[in-house]
Amino acid sequence: MLSTRFTTAVVIAVPMLLLLFYLPPNWWRLLTALIMLVTSWELLRLAGFSFAHTAQAVVLWLLAALVIAVLLYLPWFWQRQLIHLACGGWLLMLGVIVHAQTSAATGRLNRTVKLLIALLFVVPTVIVVAAMQAISPWLLLALLSLVWAADVGAYFVGRSIGGMKMASRISPNKTVSGLVGGMLGATLVAAGWVWYLQLPNAALLIASGLVIALMSVAGDLLASLLKRQARRKDSSSLLPGHGGLVDRLDSLMAAAPFYALTVELLLYPLL
Repeated sequence: MLSTRFTTAVVIAVPMLLLLFYLPPNWWRLLTALIMLVTSWELLRLAGFSFAHTAQAVVLWLLAALVIAVLLYLPWFWQRQLIHLACGGWLLMLGVIVHAQTSAATGRLNRTVKLLIALLFVVPTVIVVAAMQAISPWLLLALLSLVWAADVGAYFVGRSIGGMKMASRISPNKTVSGLVGGMLGATLVAAGWVWYLQLPNAALLIASGLVIALMSVAGDLLASLLKRQARRKDSSSLLPGHGGLVDRLDSLMAAAPFYALTVELLLYPLL
């Protein structure tokens, strides 16, 4: 299983990194739109929307495509407002996660709430992934490296140490030791970027790495909650060993707006 995951990750990561640096911004926007369109399909299925009926499927696809196209070409001022709104929305989602974990009888989220969660996953990601690559591919690579470090640190430390469960009602395999490992991995990567680029506001930037790691875990938990309520192990079977795009991008989608906010507040004057 681990070898399949690794092979799939390499096959996807290598060409995506090349495209990140060498694809013109307009083509990168198109690629982003296509990826997020498939992600939207997976999220809508988890939210309980049916693609079995052709008419419903066409309407859903057209709506998703329209939303993504509008977001990609909104003026930057409005994109920033949406990112700020998404940060607030994710803080509210932390409450949903805590309630789902602590409630003795967790109720099912209704379809409207699940649709709002899907929008919260997709909207900031479309904006951030397209905008950061247009400003500098290195900005997007830094975000990806922070999320990867949190994911890898959580996976290996959690498997090695185990211990107390973090959210047994939502995702039984996640442990507190994994959370600490993920935060440590993201902190080290953030410190590495700060040192390599000799950035100011070092303490704040490293602290933001912790926040991004925490939000990446929140994204993973929220996606797990959607899958659990939809009675699915994975969002789809698109990626061997990984599941679907939501399974691979949930952490990135949650971390994206907070990373963009960090760039806006601490780094934008330097760009």
